[in-house]
Parts: sequence; C-alpha cells; structure tokens
Amino acid sequence: MRYARGSVGVFVTMLALCAGSRAGAQSSDRTDAHWKLDRCLGGITFGAPQKLAVAFGGGFVREGMSEHSSDYCAFGAAKLGLGGARGSIGFAQSKGPNGLGLALSADVLRTFGAPLGATRMRTYAGTSLHVWPVFGLGGDIGYFVRLGDARGASTLKRHIVTWSVGFGF
Repeated sequence: MRYARGSVGVFVTMLALCAGSRAGAQSSDRTDAHWKLDRCLGGITFGAPQKLAVAFGGGFVREGMSEHSSDYCAFGAAKLGLGGARGSIGFAQSKGPNGLGLALSADVLRTFGAPLGATRMRTYAGTSLHVWPVFGLGGDIGYFVRLGDARGASTLKRHIVTWSVGFGF
C-alpha cells in the first residue's frame, strides 16, 4: 500500500510540473531559429505495459520561424506508470498550429507492480514511434526485447509490443 501512495504522489508532482512548465512556454513571436535547451514534451497516457503513466521530457529545441513551419526536439524523457518506468532518448518534429507531431525514440523499460502484457520486475530495451495527429492527442507503439535472461529461461513475453494512447504536448 505504501508503494501505491508513493506512485500517486510522483504522478501528481509530474502532472503539476508538466502543466506549470507549459503555461509559460507558449510564445507567438518567433524571431530566431536557434537550438535552445527547453522542455519539449509531456503528457498523460494509458497503455501496455505501464498502464496509467505520466511522461516528461526536454532537450534541445529548435522552433520554426513561423506558425506553419516545423519545430524540432532532440530529447531525453522519462515515463512513470503504475506498471513500469521508461527512459527514452529520441528526436521529434511537430508542424503547424494544430500540434501534428512525430517522434522516434530508443528506450529502456523496467517493469514493476503488475505490468500489462509483460514480465514483472524485468528490464526491456527497444524503440518506439510516437504520433500526435492533432492537438496533442495521440499515442505510441514500440517493440521491446527482455534483457538479462538466463540460459534456458522461458521465452514467454521475451519480445513485447508496447502501446499507449493519451494527451501529450
């Protein structure tokens, strides 16, 4: 029970950080296209194996010169859920005022609790494709391989497909 309370506290803290950092981040006056260190993504998702999760990431951001040009971000991100935690590095592109975006990331996933569709208390490595078709709504799909198996270990859930849907920005 103590673990569940701690997870809820972390979840609420991450949600507050995401919302607070987003409030001051928007600016309609884009006068340069230089790379700068900034927050470039965050959100709330539901999926496998992490179940309900919150994500937050930042890195080097390059905003386009106009509202209809592309923004880019080379990022590092963390995603903490009820069934596991994931660390990612990747590259994202968003375009236009409606929030259309795509990202590709390399990830390490550690499961705990009762993950959805994965082995409990194991580490996986893989890659994910993230898509935001409109207004920050979207999801991701990934392919992961379990690490550290002993010779003769069960092949059940050694390779998993991850997925999530939610709201991100």
